[in-house]
Amino acid sequence: MAFHRQAHSKVRTGCRTCKSRRVKCDETRPACLRCMKAKYICEGYSISLTGVEGSASETRTQPHQDQPQHWSQLQHSHVVHHHHHPRPRDIRPADSSCFYRTLQTLADLSEPDSQAYDFCRRHTVHDMGTHHLARFWTRTVMAASHGEPAVLHALLALSGAHRHYMARLGGSASASTGAAATGLAMPAYAHYGKALRHLRDRIPGPSTGESESGRAGEVQVVLMVCLILLTFDIIEGRYNEALVHLNHGREILMGVGKTTRDSIVAAATLPAGGDDASAAVHLYLPEKVHSTMDELSYSFALMDLQSIHFGSTRLQFKLVDTPRNSDHTQSSVMPEQFGTFDDAWRSMLLLLNETYRFAAAARALPNPGDSEEFVIWQGRLLARLKQWKEIFDDSPLRKAPSQGASGATASEYDPSAALRLNHSYLTVMVGIALSFGDEMASDRFLPQFSAMVSLCEDLIIRLPTISLDASLIPALYTTACVCRHPGVRRRALQVVSRAGREGHWDGRQIAIVAGQKMMLEEEMAGFSYEAMSPPPEKPELLAEIIPRTARWSEMCADFVGDDYAVLQLVFRRKRVVKGQSGPGLAPLPEGHDNEYETRKKLVRLGQTRLSDDS
Repeated sequence: MAFHRQAHSKVRTGCRTCKSRRVKCDETRPACLRCMKAKYICEGYSISLTGVEGSASETRTQPHQDQPQHWSQLQHSHVVHHHHHPRPRDIRPADSSCFYRTLQTLADLSEPDSQAYDFCRRHTVHDMGTHHLARFWTRTVMAASHGEPAVLHALLALSGAHRHYMARLGGSASASTGAAATGLAMPAYAHYGKALRHLRDRIPGPSTGESESGRAGEVQVVLMVCLILLTFDIIEGRYNEALVHLNHGREILMGVGKTTRDSIVAAATLPAGGDDASAAVHLYLPEKVHSTMDELSYSFALMDLQSIHFGSTRLQFKLVDTPRNSDHTQSSVMPEQFGTFDDAWRSMLLLLNETYRFAAAARALPNPGDSEEFVIWQGRLLARLKQWKEIFDDSPLRKAPSQGASGATASEYDPSAALRLNHSYLTVMVGIALSFGDEMASDRFLPQFSAMVSLCEDLIIRLPTISLDASLIPALYTTACVCRHPGVRRRALQVVSRAGREGHWDGRQIAIVAGQKMMLEEEMAGFSYEAMSPPPEKPELLAEIIPRTARWSEMCADFVGDDYAVLQLVFRRKRVVKGQSGPGLAPLPEGHDNEYETRKKLVRLGQTRLSDDS
């Protein structure tokens, strides 16, 4: 007697968790009962997003298309492709109350908002939170969204901007993509406005009658929303609006130290030679993160460092490693060893802050190299950078993750390489800080520039396409602008074109801006680059390739208009001979600056942000 198995139609609309477990789903929404009974997190149902990564299982197995091989092809395109391998989102037993609060939040939202929230918790918070801030975004921020409407609306707005950004990277500029962007714009900006209204209601007044703990909770919510809205404006490329949120957050964080007993911030001043018209503020970075305020302090410290390149005249914070360190001559104490990557990263963050303050103070002097104080400061910084490298090299952290026992693959983030890159970048920055006006001073750092580009070429496939932490772009931008070797410059431009967004830094825009400086200098030098026979990487040859008369000291970029579509580039350098200009040394007309020479150029950028006019 033959037995035949009854045929069943295959269900293709079940939740992603049941599909991955190869079991039948009962399709209960928002979470299926089968997953809940088995104590699994129900990953929800497939969401159709034009131009965005598909389901979780699809993004883990399908790589992006190969990169174009030349930076000039990338800078003129409307889309920047990137080898981004999303981090796996493990299916874990639903054993926490946070999981059930997430389900309740999803159930209370409309279908579009539920999709936005789901995208946010699966992708946005993981991309925003690098390894040292991962817990803040994936745990603290998401948990706050369950009970704080301001945080929830800010996250929904951020999700819309992130989805549009990913659609621009993964899709083409077709009608369907444009329609999808229009559909994302209105809800994103609507939630942005709602978050602002809730934020105004939550800002505590000077005499609200609240307890100290209640006021601290209000401050944390306000700072969190400021940070999320700041991130939204960064993704949208709205730098002026982002700076407004950053300034509000910094002002609130400064006020915390005046009202709380743990003295998170304390008044201090910059050293002599700095910006004596204004005061810096000490921001204490604890060795271990124990509270939400500690996480917020680290987050705003990162944003403060980036703001010096995007509108802030100076750093607002001086990072310190002890709450009572108020002596500007006292540097932070280097630990004897780095037990974790967070230890090494904290010390690097303190060095980065001091380097930026040193460079800004040096630029305020006409001849900083003649100042004994600045020469001593430079020597102290270089010694501490050398000490950091010795401690790091003696620790097991310098090994790549793929060599460890965790089983990490070559596509995963390598914090060791990122830290080595930051060390090389700071070493070059400190080395040339006192040489403004001496265009030949950077030539001796050619080996460091080449090594930095090599590290970036390895790291670019490991990093997300969007992040708040500036890992690669500052080093690549400095290399493309300051290194005069044609081959190394073009390698840096090619990598930065693929870097996506890192905080305030937009890789595509940076490639265009730095490329303009390279083309100006090579045109003035009469140099023509031949890819088949690049010049050797010898520092002594750079003076012949790009002579002193063709080099420019600095370049500033300012947006023209409120649409962020046109940049005005201003190139500036000290004159070769006072009273004369350019390679031909033609006499200058009266009224012109006898000390510095400038050139201006307008550059039009592509449209990469949502339109809130629809």
